Amino acid sequence: MPTMSYLWTRGVYMQCASERELLTIQAPFKKRPRGCRTPLMNADDGNSIQFATSHQSPQAPPMLHPIFQIARRNRREGQWSLSVNDARLWYDELPTSPLWASYTRKANEVAREMWAPSAWERGMSPAGQFTTFCCTHEQPMNEESYAAFLMAIEVAPSTRLQYARMLRSMLEMDRTPLDMMILGSQKIAARSETKQARPVTEEEMNQVIRSRTDWKERVVFRLAWTTASRWSEIAALTANNFTLEADGTLILDWSVAPKTAKADPHRASRFVKIRWQDAFDTIKLCRTLQEKEKLTNLTTAQVERALAPWNATAHSIKRGALRHAAPIVETYNLDPHVISQLAKHVDPFDLPQNTV
Repeated sequence: MPTMSYLWTRGVYMQCASERELLTIQAPFKKRPRGCRTPLMNADDGNSIQFATSHQSPQAPPMLHPIFQIARRNRREGQWSLSVNDARLWYDELPTSPLWASYTRKANEVAREMWAPSAWERGMSPAGQFTTFCCTHEQPMNEESYAAFLMAIEVAPSTRLQYARMLRSMLEMDRTPLDMMILGSQKIAARSETKQARPVTEEEMNQVIRSRTDWKERVVFRLAWTTASRWSEIAALTANNFTLEADGTLILDWSVAPKTAKADPHRASRFVKIRWQDAFDTIKLCRTLQEKEKLTNLTTAQVERALAPWNATAHSIKRGALRHAAPIVETYNLDPHVISQLAKHVDPFDLPQNTV
């Protein structure tokens, strides 16, 4: 796979230039509207085409597509092989520190990923020919030169049309080095494996709960498991979020809009029913709290450290609870939507819908 330089500076026109020239050419180049050019027939030669333009700015050449920059530098150095290992930036012609050079080299490697190798190779051939054509005739690399180049090459009509479309897209491409970095990073990220928290099993969760010496911590860990909650949701609860029913059922009313509270058809109810021993333990905990006191002061970082011996994170609790609930739903022939309801906790500002 060829290693080439794809990053380029906005408005910088080729090689080394004096400081004064660089200041001139870095001015933004305003592309001329297509309606501003009019083809004129030369009185001496009816076959030649000239273009009358509304303005010309030799001091502010157009921003060039990176393929043209690569082709022009390769031509200057007499290197046309696509295997040339040249990762220098266009604006990095002068010697620089090895550390900085390594950063720019890595940046180019990321930007290179914006296109597949085959796409770069397809563009290199017409770009190289066009660069040579402009240098030979001492003409600027612009749309007028494109038209002349397309008429100068001896290719099939279909190939000429293909080249025309390709060269036009290169001319119209206006991307900064950061734009190209982002495109390359997106391609790399799409190929990368997404790392997610490993879900804990029921047995592992029981071991975690038994390992806590404080009975209050055991209750809140159990509550996080039974409600398939993120720890931030548990840490936001107070005694005011719970209501005891006459039959001993405890109703949990979520206190804040959690991260997963989104407006979709499968969002969970605002209320959750807690029964039996879990309800008894939670009521006991709530009776020890002052008004507006949180159920727990444990932070997510502390929970992470507590789960580290099981190679788990705080989010492992939620993922493990959902995985544990799936076979239960199948065994008891429950509504499969209960899994998605358990996963997503409703925005408390929504109207109540049903119970989980």
